[in-house]
Amino acid sequence: MISIRRLTERDKTDYRRVRLECLKNHPESFGTEYAEEKTKAVLFFDPYLSQPDSENFLFGVFDGKKCVGICGFVRQERRRCRHHGSIISMYVNADYSGRGVGRKLIDAVIEAAFSQPGLEQIELGVMANNISALTLYRKVGFKECGRLKNYFKTEKGHQSQIIMLCKKQSEVRSSLKSKI
Repeated sequence: MISIRRLTERDKTDYRRVRLECLKNHPESFGTEYAEEKTKAVLFFDPYLSQPDSENFLFGVFDGKKCVGICGFVRQERRRCRHHGSIISMYVNADYSGRGVGRKLIDAVIEAAFSQPGLEQIELGVMANNISALTLYRKVGFKECGRLKNYFKTEKGHQSQIIMLCKKQSEVRSSLKSKI
């Protein structure tokens, strides 16, 4: 049975396992490399897992008790930028591809993020060659707002990153909400 929930301190092992899995199995989809991440004692979201009231959070998707995907949100701290935040580290194990699991996960994160007072928009960055992610993000209301050419340099050459934006009151988000 598939379930989605906010990760907590007790989920650190699952978070680490899934984070390293995505970097190892899909290096072309992330800016961070497996080799650099696996040596870190503390991963990016570790501190937030022990802060249940934090505006920064990480959700996990579970098949029974096994975590098979993650998606995080980080809100801007500066007063003039607090109206927006970013989705980062979106990943679902390939065995769950095409089953709507990623859609449910990102919908849950977007809903939780937009429930925060004053949050107006969410942005994310995605590798230009990650067609399945781009398709998903468009379906949930994100629109391309820019490109960073040659943003990542890999052994295979340069990769561009697409910057996408979802506004709280977007037409797509509003129509999705009315169907729920």
